[in-house]
Amino acid sequence: MKISVDVLLNLEKEDKLNNSDMITVLWVTIWWAGFMRGVVPMALAYNQDVKNEAEAYMLKELSLLKWQEKACLMTLEMFK
Repeated sequence: MKISVDVLLNLEKEDKLNNSDMITVLWVTIWWAGFMRGVVPMALAYNQDVKNEAEAYMLKELSLLKWQEKACLMTLEMFK
């Protein structure tokens, strides 16, 4: 099960949040923005016209690796 970082960071602050609707709307908005930022480029990479299987494989693998690398770097920056 995956838990987003904002939920983990706010667990200790739950008494201050009072579960307001505004916080929920902000969480959903941030999640949606991140989801679209990751999914749309991946979908575009998968739908590229390529000349052969090797080129298609490399395009898909490199797009996945770049996404994973960026996620790791962002996580490391958060915990500095």
